[in-house]
Amino acid sequence: MTEPPDAPQPDDPSPEDPTSEALTPEDPTPEAPASAPRGERRLAAVLFADVAGYTELSSHDEDLALSMIQAFQGISRKLVGEKGGRVVKFLGDGMLAEFSSLDAAVNAAHALQNSFPYLEEVKKSKVSLRVGVHLGDIAFSEDGDVYGSGVNVASRIECHAPLAGVVVSDSAYQQLRHRRHYEFSSIGEKDLKGVPDPMELYVVLLAGQDPPAPALRVPTRDRRLSNVKRRSRKPWIAVGVALVASAAAVAMDLGGIQAQANQFLEGIGLPAVFTRGVFAQSPGYRAIEGGAAIDSDISVGFSGLINRATATSSSVQLLGPGGVLVPTEISASVDGLAVDITPLSPLAYATRYRVVLTGALRSSSGGEIRPPRGPGSSEDLLSFLTQPVPPDPPVLASTEPADGSTGADGAEPVVVTFSKPMNPLTLDSTTVMLITAGGAQLAVGLTCCGDDDGTLRVDPVEPMAAGLYRVVLGDGITDGGGLPMVADTFGFRVGVVARRVAPSGPGRLTIEVIPASVASRTIVFIDGDRVGPAPIRDRVVSEGVAHRIEIFGTSPVSIGTIRIYDAVQTLSPAQSLTMRAAVTPFGTITIASTSGGRVFVDREEVGPAPLVSYPVTAGVVHTLEIRPLDADAATRAPYVADFSVELLEDKSLGRVELPVR
Repeated sequence: MTEPPDAPQPDDPSPEDPTSEALTPEDPTPEAPASAPRGERRLAAVLFADVAGYTELSSHDEDLALSMIQAFQGISRKLVGEKGGRVVKFLGDGMLAEFSSLDAAVNAAHALQNSFPYLEEVKKSKVSLRVGVHLGDIAFSEDGDVYGSGVNVASRIECHAPLAGVVVSDSAYQQLRHRRHYEFSSIGEKDLKGVPDPMELYVVLLAGQDPPAPALRVPTRDRRLSNVKRRSRKPWIAVGVALVASAAAVAMDLGGIQAQANQFLEGIGLPAVFTRGVFAQSPGYRAIEGGAAIDSDISVGFSGLINRATATSSSVQLLGPGGVLVPTEISASVDGLAVDITPLSPLAYATRYRVVLTGALRSSSGGEIRPPRGPGSSEDLLSFLTQPVPPDPPVLASTEPADGSTGADGAEPVVVTFSKPMNPLTLDSTTVMLITAGGAQLAVGLTCCGDDDGTLRVDPVEPMAAGLYRVVLGDGITDGGGLPMVADTFGFRVGVVARRVAPSGPGRLTIEVIPASVASRTIVFIDGDRVGPAPIRDRVVSEGVAHRIEIFGTSPVSIGTIRIYDAVQTLSPAQSLTMRAAVTPFGTITIASTSGGRVFVDREEVGPAPLVSYPVTAGVVHTLEIRPLDADAATRAPYVADFSVELLEDKSLGRVELPVR
């Protein structure tokens, strides 16, 4: 591991060096206070930590995800124990701990944040940690677990912490606000599930942390809201992109500035940009997870002064998909160290945009603005993907067992009802997890969706034993229209375990296509077998086997096909699954040649002329080429032209006469 910068904790001038090897769950940990007697209720500080980005990591590298979680659990046991707390349990990628001292809990939170980024597994996975701390009343069960409103609040506020940050509840803030070694910043009142009234939350920093480095500037909320064109008071979003103004950067102490810049960016939830003295990675631009809409300014900071008069819409541009110019207002900051880009309409969800700085933007001395050096082009460094939570996202409507209930039957399935029809393709073992009190993920069968497309059935492969369980609905779940659901969780206690027969037998697969208008012009293949046009209803398939689903587009008057969908799906025993395949849009072309010829589309030969109703992807520009037959090659030259088609359009490109040589 790389040694991190020194970060002493309040009342703890020499914390344990986080460069020591991360403990695995089997490693010994410092002795922690014993759990309270059974049935005791008392005021305690509750810490809840969660690894942001774990679901995405586990979906493409399960081995690294497991190693990262083991390292996280090891360092959690170590640091919580050192601060006088007790790790109550691990919940998948989360951790719950309790402390008798609020100070100790906040110190432990910052110790975790200071150590977590330097774990080798974390460096490889690029995940981050969020931590929430609450002071509240908790009760202890006979197995040492804790429950009550205090635990609920701690688990709810954690998601509002910035990446690599620590957030505390109002009750914790009231106790700590006069302590000199803490600095607090309110993030406003938040509605917390299961909490009757909104609660004001605070990001807590350790006093004396280095201020933002001059190489990177991110505007404060106050300055943003003081713009002449005011935006709505939603969570603000900014991007800090270091562009070296020619004369300014040479005289700077780059090592110190880079270290401070990395620490600052990580503190506000953005990844570090400097590595070993070079600009290595753009911090990017994303909505605050949990839900900021994209209607705030985009801020680009500079390491030296710019000529404010040259910051105009011609020198600073925002490009959308396909290089389309997005209308914006451009304004330079008063101090000349940043430019604000204000889109005149909200940006699209989950769409890539790019900031372009032209040569018209100049430094205060009249010099050019140079892009940073290092891996990646300046085009890559100045691009970003929008990730807001759109209005009216899908949420949990009800659960059975209910959140916080006791006495659930361990032989019964867990039923989740959403507020909207859901996309079943986004509900799988990486996004829906049934977790035990010890943090183990149980094997389950998932059946989605019911008659209203909004009900998910979670069937444990084996009956649940008596104890506490939690269902985690992670990042990546969307409704039928593609709107994402904010990650959520609910818990319950199993008190009764009835005998039941585990589901067995093959599954049933229904395949529909989106848009439905193309269904009659599709051919569906399952495991290489042609089963006909969509929709396919209740197709019996083997359980526990990965089935390949392919869909091709075609035309009634053509033998040509185009692959428009390709996916793999595994069904649990007796599972009924409806797949809604969002297929690639397509149309067809017809073309003839007066002297015949060989037809090429996008440099691939597709047949001889005439070509009738040949399928091609819609909405993109294709290149058509007709090459003369060998007998005509000496007298005729190839014909070349561009074309495009709309969805299901049967477009005639006419009769072409090949040019005379």
